[in-house]
Amino acid sequence: MNQCGSCTECCKGWVTSTVNDEYNYPGSPCKHLSDCWGCAIYKARPKDPCKDFKCEFLQDKDFPFWMRPDNIKAIVMHKKIGDIHYYELVECGEKLDSTALEFFFQKYLSGQYTNIRYRIFNHPRNIGTQEFIDALAEANL
Repeated sequence: MNQCGSCTECCKGWVTSTVNDEYNYPGSPCKHLSDCWGCAIYKARPKDPCKDFKCEFLQDKDFPFWMRPDNIKAIVMHKKIGDIHYYELVECGEKLDSTALEFFFQKYLSGQYTNIRYRIFNHPRNIGTQEFIDALAEANL
């Protein structure tokens, strides 16, 4: 299984979350993130979202090391809206590498799930079934 190692992209605010009543959003990293050693409260970090969050790099044993979020400056996540599964790719403050985007599309458009949401410059793009597109529109996503 892949491991985080020195990657802390999910803690940098690219994935919105609330940690110990502190809201994190793009441009607002977790206040517990340290430049020197990662999470300053790692042993006492909360279950939600810290322990529970697993990006696709950690979930999918077939993800190559070069696709670790800090390498490609993007986080890939498996999500659901209602009963509809999809994958979301979120840029991490820098322009997404085209090789990573190509890998992402090849892996998921040819696989079991064909619903994809990706963000470039924080503008969402959706590819998938009409049911998926309609569900996102209904949820104002």
